[in-house]
Amino acid sequence: MYVILFVGLILFFYYVLYLKKAEGGEDESAIMLPIARFLCFSGSVAFFAWMLFDLDPLYWLAVYSVICLAFCFQAKRKKAILLCMFLFLYIARIPMTEASILAHMNEQERYACAHDLECVEVTSSVGPDGAYRTKVERYDVDTSVAWYGLFSIGLMDMIGDDGTKKTITSVNIGGYWIDL
Repeated sequence: MYVILFVGLILFFYYVLYLKKAEGGEDESAIMLPIARFLCFSGSVAFFAWMLFDLDPLYWLAVYSVICLAFCFQAKRKKAILLCMFLFLYIARIPMTEASILAHMNEQERYACAHDLECVEVTSSVGPDGAYRTKVERYDVDTSVAWYGLFSIGLMDMIGDDGTKKTITSVNIGGYWIDL
């Protein structure tokens, strides 16, 4: 389904940027510089591909296209256009779902969250006799993410089998989680 939607978006952007005629019959694509048309097309396609398929390099391609596109406009409009586009791309990268904080916890070596409802904490140490010891604790997990536009805060409440409670708080700024 996403592939069909993506192909439709590519065709739409191609039509709007390269084939559409202005109301007066004048070719609308002649108004924009060819490099600006290419940057609009590649930035739009990369952004929607990132949104649909969750491929991070495509997000950065969209950001660089926006930055380069801003340099194609007149100097007095350049800063405003660049700021608006950058702000839009920045906000689009901030997650709003609980799955994102679970993915962040899985990236850390200490926790492994196989399901949405439980995580395992793995701690390793070397004892006085030189033996390597590993301790595994299972926790029931309740996650929540609050989105505030420019950042989001994720909370992960963990209750162990023995009744111990832990709360992990993280802040997401620009798509990157920072543990507090």
